Amino acid sequence: MTATLTLDPCRIEGEFVRPCKMLTASIDRKRVELLVIADMNTFTHKRNMVVLKAGRWAKRGIVMNYCPFCGANIAEHVKARLAEEGREGREA
Repeated sequence: MTATLTLDPCRIEGEFVRPCKMLTASIDRKRVELLVIADMNTFTHKRNMVVLKAGRWAKRGIVMNYCPFCGANIAEHVKARLAEEGREGREA
């Protein structure tokens, strides 16, 4: 009999990443950070991203597109926002 690891995948809720259990554990161990983008005028959180802070990227970090544990796309909300902002810039 083989044991299989079942985990709920990361998901995007609005503009926020809800990490899976394994990614949450990595965030707790400080290898990965949850970067929160906030509007300082209204003091509200706008969106968040998952940033890898290890190896070559230990100082500055790099935004992860996919969860290395569950494989979920965890940057689609950022890509959609950039595409929207790009369209608005061209229309102006």
